[in-house]
Amino acid sequence: MSVSRPQEDTYLTKGLRRDLVQLLGEKGIKDEKVLDAVNSLPRHFFADSALIQRAYEDVDFPIANGKILGRPFIAARNIELLQVNEYDNVLEIGTGSCYQACLMAEMNATVYTFENDRETYSMVTDYFFIKKYPAIHRFIGEGKYGLMTYAPFDKIIISTPVKQVSPKLLEQLKPGGTIVANLIGGTSSKMTRIEG
Repeated sequence: MSVSRPQEDTYLTKGLRRDLVQLLGEKGIKDEKVLDAVNSLPRHFFADSALIQRAYEDVDFPIANGKILGRPFIAARNIELLQVNEYDNVLEIGTGSCYQACLMAEMNATVYTFENDRETYSMVTDYFFIKKYPAIHRFIGEGKYGLMTYAPFDKIIISTPVKQVSPKLLEQLKPGGTIVANLIGGTSSKMTRIEG
């Protein structure tokens, strides 16, 4: 199914983005660098043209191929937990819509991101704005063994639920680095910070 995505950032969408930043601050996001990245990235570019206003609500909503664009609070919170800094090399397992990777690129991090779903990978390839982010390096595959070619990484984020962090990933983390992983515990999972 073809999706018609907006390609302009208007006064309206910039205003909606400022409102979103304020909302995220009220919900507990404190890192100004993360909030600045949210303010810089037109979230409606990821959505269908009919959903422009909804793109700036703190909700999940469908984008294409049965996939969702996750809540902006979740992406912002993940990056805040990860403590992304300028010039960090970040390995991301689970590209999804690529919104989280784009936020990190807006913060001047270099992101190596894996997506295991070919349709989702192709969808992101078709984003008209993706070339604006040469610091995002995308790969198709599981990603659970990391990317030794570009290791070591300052930060690793595992967005897909896992029971444990693979030792192969731990080996690719710089001393003093950080992993944030969506760890499964019982019947649910939780983003958990692990210091290297």
